[in-house]
Amino acid sequence: MRVLVDSLYDDPRTQEPCWAVGRQLAGGIKHSVEVLAEVGLVQSATVDIRFFQASVLFKLYIINGV
Repeated sequence: MRVLVDSLYDDPRTQEPCWAVGRQLAGGIKHSVEVLAEVGLVQSATVDIRFFQASVLFKLYIINGV
């Protein structure tokens, strides 16, 4: 993630906390999907998480069949 604040742009002190938040949020989604499969509410479930550096544009959740 890139932080777009004039004096903090690409500053490692701000980048790592942003990445940590992103990993935590993605991990929570992954865990939730896995729990759905464990308790039998869905037939099967897989999660593929990919991170790349970019300015925050939007959040996109892709749910198959919806």
